[in-house]
Amino acid sequence: MKLNSAETEALVLKNLKHQSMKSTIYLNGEFLIVYMNKAAEDLFGWKSDELRGKSLDVLKVENLSKQIKDNIKNVLKNGGSYSLESTSEKKEGTTFFCELNFYPLYDNNRNLYGILTSQRDITEKKLLETNLKESEEKFQALYENIPSGTLIIGQDYIIEDVNQRTCDITGFSKEELVGQSCDILCPKGSRSKKCPIWVEGLDGFQGMDTTIKCKDGRENPILKNAKKITLHGKQYILESFQDISERKASEEALLHAKLVAEEASRAKSEFLANMSHELRTPLNSIIGFSQILNEGTFGAMNEKQAKYIQHILNSGNHLLQLINTILDLSKVESGKMELYCENFYIQELVGDLSIVIRPMAVKKNIRFELNELTDNTQIYADKTKLKQIMYNLLDNAIKFTYSGGSVTLTLELIDNELQVSVADTGIGIPQHAIDSIFKPFKQADLSTSKIYGGTGLGLALVKEFVGLHKGSVWVESEEDKGSVFKLRLPQQDPNNAGH
Repeated sequence: MKLNSAETEALVLKNLKHQSMKSTIYLNGEFLIVYMNKAAEDLFGWKSDELRGKSLDVLKVENLSKQIKDNIKNVLKNGGSYSLESTSEKKEGTTFFCELNFYPLYDNNRNLYGILTSQRDITEKKLLETNLKESEEKFQALYENIPSGTLIIGQDYIIEDVNQRTCDITGFSKEELVGQSCDILCPKGSRSKKCPIWVEGLDGFQGMDTTIKCKDGRENPILKNAKKITLHGKQYILESFQDISERKASEEALLHAKLVAEEASRAKSEFLANMSHELRTPLNSIIGFSQILNEGTFGAMNEKQAKYIQHILNSGNHLLQLINTILDLSKVESGKMELYCENFYIQELVGDLSIVIRPMAVKKNIRFELNELTDNTQIYADKTKLKQIMYNLLDNAIKFTYSGGSVTLTLELIDNELQVSVADTGIGIPQHAIDSIFKPFKQADLSTSKIYGGTGLGLALVKEFVGLHKGSVWVESEEDKGSVFKLRLPQQDPNNAGH
């Protein structure tokens, strides 16, 4: 049974009245509103009766121009449907994104007499698309401008994408890399298909120090990180790397400089050692013959002769002490100095030192004070070298302390370490010079060597000997207010000594 246009229209209206779930508007062939169902009324805020006979333009569908309407009618006349996304407006003036679908209504002669259009609020979808687009744009901007080279590599070892920094470092263009096997960049090659991420199931790795192949054949040093990621349901490797060629060049330069310095230091130590040995032979003869003459073995000398011989003997002994110190420093620097540690009573060592130090202090009218450990205290160290360490510190303190001042030696056991402190009321050390006084041939002020004498080797030897004991030495000082030199030596359990 064929229905005429009026009957068809009645049937459409009946169906629309019972269809409330989907927003639908019935239009005539000229886009005039005939009827809106309940869902359409809820969506737009208008009642059907308010808009009957009015153009669909009342809903302010932005993209519904006359040309678009003509296109819609042409499509519908040929039996098709038409979809449109546009902004629209509700009765209260709220704008939203709307999806409109247009379907034809024909009479018995297949003439278009009406149009059905369904509508759907797609605001959330559009906002999501906008946010995604903005996020993609931001990501792309970051991806292209991060200082690291970045690649995306598939499970088939094919490069899917690279950023501009990768091209800058390697010299390849993006077109030359995308679609190629990552062998083009990997010096080890990936044809063996043994990438640890794919083969061993790793999530990634960090800080791999390796190289990357460049277009000109160079292998550029890089620090590489890699992470397994998922994009559009597929797994890829996101690989980033930093160009460390400058750092490597600096490291090589530093290493070369270190080797040169070590060679120079070794040559210096050998020269000083050889020179010291060569000097000691004639010097021992000078000292020996001076002692014989001084003792009157070959007859008595007059007062002036005795005075000159004593000067020769004193100068020879001083020079021998200096040569021995240089030789000791050379041995330490060349690694040939050995420790002979033992357990001994510290009081014995302090007693021997006092015999030498007290006359030196009395001669300069300096008060020498001693704060000892309790009786029968054993320590573990190289006795000879510890004695030399303490003598050098005390000799220095007396040398740089004014007449009427004081020098104090204090020994303590702190946290199973022997602490030795030598305090004086002397000239002190300028702050700018504190870092250099433990270096060979260095003194706080060049003028002090002229006034007080010395070569600046004593403290250097102290530092080296303390270092051999795995200890530490430091100074607390203020100019014109004196100094306190402190050192600490770790102590070994006497029961485990020698094990």
